[in-house]
Amino acid sequence: MDRQELGALLRLLVNNGRLTAAQAADIVVSFDLGEIATSDLPVPPSDLPVRLTTQELAVAMSDVAVRLTPKQAAPFLAAATKPVSKETPPEVKQFLRERLREHFRQNYDNAVAGYTHALAEGGDVAFWHKKMIFEQRAFIARMTTAGLGRPLTIDEVSEASGLAVKQQAYLHRFAGEISVQRAIGADFSEPYLQARIRQYGGVGWAQWFKANETVENRGDGYVCRYISVDSPTTCGPCLDAAHGSPYLPKQGPFPGTVCKGRGLCKCRREVYFDMKAWKALTT
Repeated sequence: MDRQELGALLRLLVNNGRLTAAQAADIVVSFDLGEIATSDLPVPPSDLPVRLTTQELAVAMSDVAVRLTPKQAAPFLAAATKPVSKETPPEVKQFLRERLREHFRQNYDNAVAGYTHALAEGGDVAFWHKKMIFEQRAFIARMTTAGLGRPLTIDEVSEASGLAVKQQAYLHRFAGEISVQRAIGADFSEPYLQARIRQYGGVGWAQWFKANETVENRGDGYVCRYISVDSPTTCGPCLDAAHGSPYLPKQGPFPGTVCKGRGLCKCRREVYFDMKAWKALTT
């Protein structure tokens, strides 16, 4: 990260009330004097990836296809970066999508928790930031692919890529906050870091439900209910979303995005047939 990029980040944090102008000026002076190591700064915006790569999509598809035998998985891996066609093997649509959803979420939670623990113990901000970018992008790709149970189309790749890029902007700002807190000698606590980074998984959680509804929406008469988790920590927006059910597929609030806890959300959406409700929503 160069001086200009650091300045842009500091202005953003000052404008958001995360840093005072005086603190920002002191950090610039420390940077000019070489007192702030590059490893303690976020990945520069110019180095951030944009569109989900064919390799990332292929890995996501292989993570899904590993549930099949090698013979079954071969055609899925071969088609992992190609648009879906009518000849897409029917086995893809029979994936245990819900089990994959829980599996990938647990993998994501475990990975970010491990890297964030290392960060809290004094690890490099740049290394942590790179790992979080990777995990975020992989989580979005995996959850979208798992929800569909098939490779992504060109349009779906573009949508998922847009979400990944948007999340990278938020993550970049958070990494900047971590850097400046270190610079002023007021590091975030590990519990705060862990709770905050978990929230960034909300978009991936929502993606599974959106993708799943693409598959489960069989036409007229199909609607969705929002199912809130019955616990003392269930937030108001999730309860409101549940009370506002039903919704048309891929419309209305989604778990992980409407929830105040974002990636901590455990709510879900379910597709079911109700012609009366569907007519009420479409007329």
